[in-house]
Amino acid sequence: MTFVSVLVPVYNVEKYVDECLRSIQNQTFVDFEVVIVNDGSTDKSKEICEKYVSSDKRFHLYSQSNMGLASARNTSLRYARSEYVAFVDSDDYIDPDYLFKLVEVINKYKVDISICNKILSFDSGKRIVESNTFFSNKVITPSEALRALNSWQSFNTAVWGKLFKRSLFDGISFPAGKLSEDAYVIFELFGKAKNGVYFRPDALYYYRQRAGSIQNAKSINDAPLVTSSLQLNYIKKNFSDILYAGETAYVISRMGIFNECIKRGINLHNKYMKNLVNESRPYILAIVFNKDLTRKKKLQALFFVFTPFLYIFLVKKILLSRSSL
Repeated sequence: MTFVSVLVPVYNVEKYVDECLRSIQNQTFVDFEVVIVNDGSTDKSKEICEKYVSSDKRFHLYSQSNMGLASARNTSLRYARSEYVAFVDSDDYIDPDYLFKLVEVINKYKVDISICNKILSFDSGKRIVESNTFFSNKVITPSEALRALNSWQSFNTAVWGKLFKRSLFDGISFPAGKLSEDAYVIFELFGKAKNGVYFRPDALYYYRQRAGSIQNAKSINDAPLVTSSLQLNYIKKNFSDILYAGETAYVISRMGIFNECIKRGINLHNKYMKNLVNESRPYILAIVFNKDLTRKKKLQALFFVFTPFLYIFLVKKILLSRSSL
């Protein structure tokens, strides 16, 4: 049995999937299998995947009708045969030492999850290297991992960029038909990591920002409103000593959606925007006394809750300055 199953959901990514699979094939760590799930692609993605399957016995391809990313990930988990799993999205790619360095942490510290930073990769060739270090280079508990997750200066809610013990997913699956499906499960995975989590700050995962991605969609993705509420309830029940972390995420997620509304020119008199502010106000003390947040993030939240008109003015000013660069 291989040590790691690399899980790759594929749907209409003929432009990118070859680079993705090649980056996996060229890993310096070699004790892995690749589980590719073709989610009903209508372009040449499947044919590209088949080339790797025919030339490298570590690659396995499974096809299903188009059911979405969550379903494809769940299918890949069912076929995974290794003790550890790593998710790689088919339009992204990884550093040659990605698996080696994440496995190194697992072997050295016997933790359930190892994590790295990412590099934002744009089609223009531009790259932005993430350099988060909060809660890095040490074994942290599930409680500390949830604090880090909600600090906005450590690792994120995505399942990529992380190596998980496969058993953590027992009883957990990605919700079908949801955007940002990672955020529905990530807090439970950290909550189950009884042997700890280790975040090494090396930037090893290349996350591609492309025009057709969810992050660049014209409509507002309000999934964070739902996932932050689910996480808050989970923390209340299981980690009440860090309730402030869940309450902080509840506020910051609404502030993020508020920012998206501003970008689209929606007026504060809009009921939806008013509700975002009103829902956040009861939890503002969690922001004020949260030692895991930066002073800048605290000030942003205070402006958002108590002076939303001034907050809108400041956000518009920032957006204007960025557009003039």
